[in-house]
Amino acid sequence: MSGNVSRYLSAVGEATEEYDSELLANLLKLDDRVVPGGWDFVDYLKSRSPLDIQKWCRNKVRPPFDKIVENHLQCIHHASKKEHIQAMSLQKKKFEMFLEVYKSEGSWLTQVMYTLILDTRKLAMLADRDEQSRGGKGDNEHLVDAKRLFDSCFRFTIMGRATTEDGVKKRAGALFIVINQFKVYFKLGTLQLCKNLIRSVNQPNFPKFESFPVSHRVTYKFYVGRIKVLEDDMAEADKHLTYALEHCHKEYHGNIRRILEYLIPVKLILGYLPDEELLKRQELSHLSGLVKCVKIGDVRKLSEELERNQHLYISKGLYLSLDRLKVIAYRNLIRAVVSIHQENVKADATQKATNAQRVPLRMLVNPFKRYGDSDLLELAEDKKDDSGVSIQIMDQIKCILSNLIFKGYVKGYISHEKSFLVLSANQPFPPVKNGRLF
Repeated sequence: MSGNVSRYLSAVGEATEEYDSELLANLLKLDDRVVPGGWDFVDYLKSRSPLDIQKWCRNKVRPPFDKIVENHLQCIHHASKKEHIQAMSLQKKKFEMFLEVYKSEGSWLTQVMYTLILDTRKLAMLADRDEQSRGGKGDNEHLVDAKRLFDSCFRFTIMGRATTEDGVKKRAGALFIVINQFKVYFKLGTLQLCKNLIRSVNQPNFPKFESFPVSHRVTYKFYVGRIKVLEDDMAEADKHLTYALEHCHKEYHGNIRRILEYLIPVKLILGYLPDEELLKRQELSHLSGLVKCVKIGDVRKLSEELERNQHLYISKGLYLSLDRLKVIAYRNLIRAVVSIHQENVKADATQKATNAQRVPLRMLVNPFKRYGDSDLLELAEDKKDDSGVSIQIMDQIKCILSNLIFKGYVKGYISHEKSFLVLSANQPFPPVKNGRLF
């Protein structure tokens, strides 16, 4: 046995004897930067038989950890050669062995569990990528295996009695498992399974949320916020993402930026316009154009902005939500026209004050043709009404207005006989957050 292998196995043996979870977790990482002497001994392992490795482990490490370490050494042997599929097969065996030990030896192994979960998820994605490059099915079978292991781990963590010291310590790792289950479910596209996890976290017998580390709470809230965005529950998404932002460490700029990539669109949909300086500081220039278009009611440029960054928004699951900003942009466009109309009425002494609430629909034609969606330009203008306005364009304007009134973004009604938009005297443009997206 080489000196490096001997020192490594001695360190593992010491960690298991002293119940040193942090040291053991480091030694079982698939990372050559955290073991004594690095992975210099990997080349030596390549020249030895599995029986040799088995014998060394049994001599240096107490059971049942000897078999876990034996699998780990074989796993890093394959990982060092980029043989991710073989490495993942051994990682799964190692994880299954660990779960048996975790049930019997208790909560001192929580840090080891964290390491195994992280390494298993990352290795599963690499193995699936290798399968696809070889012409495999592309069904993420290794990530599915990781999901199964994480589900088992979660059950073992929360099934113990919450009143015992061991049960309390085990449950302290529950939110970390949930976070990694979220990540796997997002990757697999099985987001419906996230609801079960959220329900578990909200159960009264689950540990108090504030008892978990801040980093776990922030990450959990970030993922729940993303799930709520996909469910079109923007009020809940705002609540969870705001919590994540407020509790995120101020020096973790990358994490803050990731949270804002979802929080800012949510705020836009709820009617809040972010500061331009914030967008520049967080390097979110792709959202800057959206903010400007929504603010001035330029639906056409908003559509162009969405088209320009379509792949980015689709990859983040934001495209459908951002597309609904057109409704808010139309509201703001109409509000700007109404403001001009009311200023004209106020300046004209011959007009009654009540006329300020009666907006001629023809006033909306040119603004809609200039700033409305491009499909307005494709409408035929050969058939015109008595005032010389295209009937098709006017029908489209009435359709948009009816939609805004129905959804609560505008309070009033359309007088088809007089061709007026008659607005409520009390708050004709309610706060956007009071409106309905669909």
